[in-house]
Amino acid sequence: MVVECLTDNKNRTAPEIRKLFELGGGKLGGPGSTAWLFEKKGVIVLEAAQIAEDELLELALEAGAEDMTTSGGYHQLTVEPAAFEAVRAALERRGLTTESCELALVPKSRVVIEDPAVARKVVRFLELLDDHDDVQSVASNELIACELEQEPART
Repeated sequence: MVVECLTDNKNRTAPEIRKLFELGGGKLGGPGSTAWLFEKKGVIVLEAAQIAEDELLELALEAGAEDMTTSGGYHQLTVEPAAFEAVRAALERRGLTTESCELALVPKSRVVIEDPAVARKVVRFLELLDDHDDVQSVASNELIACELEQEPART
């Protein structure tokens, strides 16, 4: 995981993030210690109902996109940062609206999690990080390949 934080007090935030990692069963590494697992890419997501898959693929590749996947009613384009603006502009000229359009850290490979107990633990940990005020973004390489049951409501 790569956790990007923005803080006015490093001496407060670092121990808080370290504690979250301990609660999640992990350890906080040094700056850049896991950066090699990720690449900076443009990620553009749009509703699949707007355009046919093969039509979008042709448009995106001509504009400089690298890859496209379709699932759950959405197309996702992966773009090198240098071509990001050109691809976004090509979609805009075509009248397509994007659900999200950002530069993000994309994992080079994934770690598949098949155990529901481990998956729940990872999801809870990601939620803890997301709830922290100083955390700006979290990039992780997990791929949860199991069904997660809803936990019963606590009273």
